[in-house]
Amino acid sequence: MDTNKNNNNSSKEAKAYLPPAEDVILKFMNKRTYKGTFIDFGCNDGYFTFTSEKFFTNVIGVDLSINTINELLRTRPESSDAKFIRSHNYTTALPDGSADVIFMFHILKKIPNVKQFVKEIKRLLKEDGELWILETEKTEADLGLKASDDYFIPKEELITRLKDDELHFIEYIDINESYYGVKFTKNEDLFMRFYREA
Repeated sequence: MDTNKNNNNSSKEAKAYLPPAEDVILKFMNKRTYKGTFIDFGCNDGYFTFTSEKFFTNVIGVDLSINTINELLRTRPESSDAKFIRSHNYTTALPDGSADVIFMFHILKKIPNVKQFVKEIKRLLKEDGELWILETEKTEADLGLKASDDYFIPKEELITRLKDDELHFIEYIDINESYYGVKFTKNEDLFMRFYREA
């Protein structure tokens, strides 16, 4: 069975309930200016990867599937300078402190070892870097997906699974009635600033 093909089909169905990729990224930016390196972890068809080039100097798409990466390299826009690399068990060969922002869309449920994955995220993030996660609390039926697609994840569960002494939750992002965003950071000062403003 072509698992990647199934994931692509499910992803396309799920995106029908999303605002345009640029609108989603702007919601995460929340009127702030971001530069530097954006890593799209689990980039799939590049829906967010290519759009993020409007806002970030360097963009890197990461995916487990070499077929997905080859297809992205073949079909990417001529204007794109995005780079693509393959991950291995949710680890990468990227150097420490590579990312100003790491973005994830609908991959948390597919990660068997969350602790190992969080360790890699913390390694990749710069000290003032942020982790942006886009997920849904809707059921598969709500989104018109098969139950086996397993997309549903409540906000509280997501935060509990990811946060630790070095990765701090900073804010929710209201995307639309179907999707929500969550931000994390390693930066204690940034975390405390959001905490005081809450």
